Amino acid sequence: MTKTAQETFTKVLFFWAVFLSVTLTLAACKPEVAAQKLYPLAIILQSGAPNVEITVERAFTRAEQEKGLMGRESMPEDHGMIFTYAQPQRTYFWMKNTLIPLDMIFVDSDNNIIHVHKGAKPHDLTPIPSGGIVRSAIEVNAGIVDKFGISVGDKIVFDNF
Repeated sequence: MTKTAQETFTKVLFFWAVFLSVTLTLAACKPEVAAQKLYPLAIILQSGAPNVEITVERAFTRAEQEKGLMGRESMPEDHGMIFTYAQPQRTYFWMKNTLIPLDMIFVDSDNNIIHVHKGAKPHDLTPIPSGGIVRSAIEVNAGIVDKFGISVGDKIVFDNF
C-alpha cells in the first residue's frame, strides 16, 4: 500500500470511528418515553355517564412491566399505562421508584373491571393485589377513578392486546 493510500485509509477509518461513536452516544441519550407507542383505551361506565377515554402506553414484556411508570415525574391527566398478560393471572403491584401517586384498575379476560385500588403512594413497597385473576391492569394518575366514577363492573375497550 502506498503512503497516500495508507493515509486515505486511516482518515476514512477515523471518520467512521467518530461517526459511530457520535451516533451511539446520541442514541443512548434519547428519552425512553419517546420510543413508547401510545394506544387509545375507553372505559364504558355502567352508570351511563360518558365513556372515559385515555391514551395508554402498553407494558407487555417482562422488562416493560418491571419498569412500569418508575422514574416518571409526571403524566398527562388523560394518559396511563396498561399491563397486558399473555395468560390471565393473579398479579401484585408496588410503587418502588414510582414518583407519582396512581390509581390502579384491574381487568379480567372479559374486559370487566374486577378491582380498583385508589391512591397508591409513591415509593410504597406494600404489595397491591389484583383482587383476582386478570388479563390486564391499568395505571392512571391518582384521583382519576373518583373524578370519572370508575368502578367494579365497568368495562374497558382496548383493541391492542
